Amino acid sequence: MSREAQARIIEAILASFIIFSSLIVSSNYLQINSINLDKKTDNKEIASGILSFLIQTNIIGDVYEMKYNRLINFLEKTIPLEYGYKIEIYDEDLNLIWYHQRDNFDPKKCDSAYVILNGKNGTEYVNMLIIVLCISK
Repeated sequence: MSREAQARIIEAILASFIIFSSLIVSSNYLQINSINLDKKTDNKEIASGILSFLIQTNIIGDVYEMKYNRLINFLEKTIPLEYGYKIEIYDEDLNLIWYHQRDNFDPKKCDSAYVILNGKNGTEYVNMLIIVLCISK
């Protein structure tokens, strides 16, 4: 094989690597922006979309280790300031384990969505957790 053919193969491999890398990086950006916050969307749809994204990215799995910083940071960056929110985590007996809320959260004007977790990274856990996200505007 000639050196020119080898150079073209290496260029093609590098170009493929760059394209796939940019797709991976941009897919995370597009998923975050796919959470619809327009005026027609109700709070329940917003909460449901955010919880779905947290599951897809496994950010929500941190709650099994009682690590909440990444979850709070994501919610603060994703949910605009004009929206209030409250996130609550319960065990399977419906005992409140932890919660966090933004100052402007209004419980009288909120809608919520929830997920039930029974594992992390494909590993089933004995204890289930119930995560409730309430959004108000």
